[in-house]
Amino acid sequence: MIILWIALALAILMFSAIALPTAAAPELQGAVIQSITATSSGTPAPAGQRSLLISETITATTTITPSATITPSATITPSATITPSVTITPSVTITPTETATPTPTGTPTPLPGAYLPMILRQPTATSTPTPTPTATATPTATPTAPPQAVLFCSSLSSPRSIPDNDPTGISNSIAVSEAGVILDVNVYLNIRHSWVGDLFAQLSGPSGGISTLLNRPGYPAADFGCDKDNFIAILDDEAERDAENKCGAIQPAESAPLMPAIGGWYRPTEALSVFRGQPASGEWTLKTADLYQNDTGTLYGWCLEMTIVPSLPAPTPTPTPVSLPSSALIEGVDGANQALPLDCESRSAVDWAASFGTFINEFTFFYGLPVSDDPDAGFVGDVEGTWGQIPPNDYGVHAEPIASRLRTYGLPAAAVQSMSWDELRAEIAAGRPVEAWVIGAVASSYPVFYTASNGHTSVVAPYEHTVIVVGYGPDSVTVLNGAPPYDTYPLARFLDSWGVLRNMAVIWKSP
Repeated sequence: MIILWIALALAILMFSAIALPTAAAPELQGAVIQSITATSSGTPAPAGQRSLLISETITATTTITPSATITPSATITPSATITPSVTITPSVTITPTETATPTPTGTPTPLPGAYLPMILRQPTATSTPTPTPTATATPTATPTAPPQAVLFCSSLSSPRSIPDNDPTGISNSIAVSEAGVILDVNVYLNIRHSWVGDLFAQLSGPSGGISTLLNRPGYPAADFGCDKDNFIAILDDEAERDAENKCGAIQPAESAPLMPAIGGWYRPTEALSVFRGQPASGEWTLKTADLYQNDTGTLYGWCLEMTIVPSLPAPTPTPTPVSLPSSALIEGVDGANQALPLDCESRSAVDWAASFGTFINEFTFFYGLPVSDDPDAGFVGDVEGTWGQIPPNDYGVHAEPIASRLRTYGLPAAAVQSMSWDELRAEIAAGRPVEAWVIGAVASSYPVFYTASNGHTSVVAPYEHTVIVVGYGPDSVTVLNGAPPYDTYPLARFLDSWGVLRNMAVIWKSP
């Protein structure tokens, strides 16, 4: 019996030595662990990486509940020292095996008026970089910048009425003090008049040159000329269409006030090249008259856009005409509707880039554009704003910032203005789509000269929009306006709409 008691006591003692550390007090024998609280310390891993546990502290909370009262009937003397035979060592070391980059999900929602920085998707290099030579490079001559046009506008204190059916009309002058001779001159007219077929306008230069700008538009094609209202246009020898043959506006989807019968960029009745080479300085006079009864109007303003040089350059050879097919169509150019109310230029740009095999996210492209109150320098206004305004209100962006942004992706994009219809057709015939600046769904508007805070003056227009030109025929133009299918418009309608912003475009221009 005594031997049996001894064996039982030894078994209990050995169980306690193995289950609890040797430092545990005898009163913990038979305790039941109720809870364990673990805390970890270490440096949190970057986003997308697994955390590496540096150290652990484990605190055990115990409740001592004796399971039995043991009264030995003999004194037990252990015959051996019991040492725990198990050392507890964590069997797993957690080591990061990869570095993950978080992938955005969903469509980002830009804050109104905010232009958030985005990560640019840089173009993949297509060739091995050439080492920089150590020899001293021979300096090359800096190319001479082309002469810039200067705008001179009338200082009318208030609009001037044009008398009805009076060939004498009214005259208003602009004094130019710039030295030099005229390389090029264009005229901007803003006339509010019912039945513009009554109008006559003539420009006289300080050295005696005279150009008839308008002479009853629409007459004699119509018995009494164009019967629509208002003339707001730039008259330029380089324009594609004659003002004399234009009458009537194609309204944008939204009702636009003051939509003129003749609004955009047109050739005058007589060429303005009559002033080429004449002195710029002196008094330039505009005469405006109403040549038929019953309708009246008002001159709201006019401007001279002059390119002045010290002397005329040597004439350049006339380029040899290029034979173009009567029609051409680029098939397979895909696109999507714009994601933001005013980012049509970016949507067209990424669709244009995709047609050349470069795929760009619309949001990444747009939020990488510079921001400015000058549309020739950056995006103007809030992309979530209202369409149909002009700067400095919510507006959009012109061709140069778009072309510059495309070049960061390795595309040889170039911004052009005053592009001719033949030049556009040549691009399409060569299989190269063109991003073109039009009005609305290839509709009408009118130009406005606008000067930004940086002093730069540009032509802007309400309802500015972009499309991708993909085809043409003898009397038609085919464009991609967002998602397919293609849309086809009469050629005259396209030229009127494209001309409002003076035939602005982005083209592929090989280095």
